[in-house]
Amino acid sequence: MLEATRIVLKSYTASFRVPHFHGRQLTLSVPPLSTVFGLISAATGRWVLPERDLPWLGYRFSYQARGEDLETIISYGKSGPSYKKGQLVRNVFLREFLFGGELTLYLPRGWERYFRRPRFPLLLGRSQDVAYVAEIKDVELLPATEGRLKGILLPYKCIFSWRIPAVIYNLPVAFEDPSHQKILNMQIFGVVEEYPDPICQENDLLYKDPASNYLIPVFQAKSLLHEL
Repeated sequence: MLEATRIVLKSYTASFRVPHFHGRQLTLSVPPLSTVFGLISAATGRWVLPERDLPWLGYRFSYQARGEDLETIISYGKSGPSYKKGQLVRNVFLREFLFGGELTLYLPRGWERYFRRPRFPLLLGRSQDVAYVAEIKDVELLPATEGRLKGILLPYKCIFSWRIPAVIYNLPVAFEDPSHQKILNMQIFGVVEEYPDPICQENDLLYKDPASNYLIPVFQAKSLLHEL
């Protein structure tokens, strides 16, 4: 059993850009761990890293709808913004976003104080994807071997061994340096948007919140710094 605090954050829009995809900005349906660590860092007002600061965390994400918007961007080259005949070069492209986002975050007890009075704005994506804290409650997470999966990341080994349909990505776990954005670690995860059938697997990753119908992966900090 884990003594945890459940923190629910909601936003009108959310976006988690798919890495290495150009020409059209697609969004992941679940935020990567690096986004969640950035969110926690914004709440605390200091850079938060796995193991050094946070021993474990768990989360799941849901949204109401998916949409697209047209945006204008300024083209950049190696030396800075691109110009043509003295004018900035601009391009129009499609950007995907999620509407009605809800992040259910589980942290060790004591961390909730940072979300009662966040130091910086809380974002579920870009600067316009502003979130607010809808609920803070102490809960007890119970180890689970069976249940339903929705809106979570799973390590690729679990995806393959449990035969769970998912989209596989190599995602950053966290960034080591806030100024230079040095990646602390990358790991391969499967994005599980929804798996309709209950799973039944022996594991030490999944936990059950008695108030939810879905299981939550709880990532230990040490596992995030090494291959899962």
